[in-house]
Amino acid sequence: MAKQAWSIDELAELSGFPARTIRYYQTEGLLAPPVLQGRYATYSQDHLDQLRKIMSTGKRGASRSRTEVDSEQAEPLAEAPSPKNDPRGLHMEPLVRCVIAEGIEVIVSPDRSGLDRKQIRTTLEEIATMLQRRSHDEPIKIAPIEPTSPPRPVVPPLAPASPAGTSKLLDILQGAGLTDEQFRRMHPKYGETIKRHLSYVSGIDVFRAGSQNVLVNHRLQVCLYLLRDQAGQALANVDQSLMDRCVEEAARAIPLVA
Repeated sequence: MAKQAWSIDELAELSGFPARTIRYYQTEGLLAPPVLQGRYATYSQDHLDQLRKIMSTGKRGASRSRTEVDSEQAEPLAEAPSPKNDPRGLHMEPLVRCVIAEGIEVIVSPDRSGLDRKQIRTTLEEIATMLQRRSHDEPIKIAPIEPTSPPRPVVPPLAPASPAGTSKLLDILQGAGLTDEQFRRMHPKYGETIKRHLSYVSGIDVFRAGSQNVLVNHRLQVCLYLLRDQAGQALANVDQSLMDRCVEEAARAIPLVA
């Protein structure tokens, strides 16, 4: 059977797993990463089979599933609390913590580093090898550590969601280059388009509290906030890779309505 090339929304529809759960399983190492075709991430029959296996073994929704680095001293990934439940409003992420020498620990973010389990293990082994030179009195050169600013909340103060506000946000983001494919990552309804959503919101006066329309509006607000932070107020000729990152971060920052 020829392999398919599905988007994450299509894979979610076929498997019954929400898209955010699929991304979490990728981060945890339970699901292989997608295949990049140009600017787009695609999924195949192999990914669907893996998700079905997870479901059959009772791992779906498991709160304590982990990715472990194949090392005796590596500790498992920390859980990734939802930003909705984080009182600081910060983006939380799973981390690999490994003690590689007395008094020395290394913490790796698989999500931001883009490293898989094998690459993390290789990196840790290289660091451990470097540290072993101490027993031969070989100096270890450490690059200066630059001070870093404290983490900034990903979710800005959100304005009340309204149909008019959604129309304005979509007008700005479309002008910056937002595509239907990117918009679908922020909309819970499968196959939704910008034009169809604009047509819908233009016919109503208010959003019901807690509805999916409010969720979409808030995701659009976060996306625009991140774009302006990175590209400036003008939002002219926004790079599509930047738009992709802002869309993904907005979808993570505002969780799906239960």
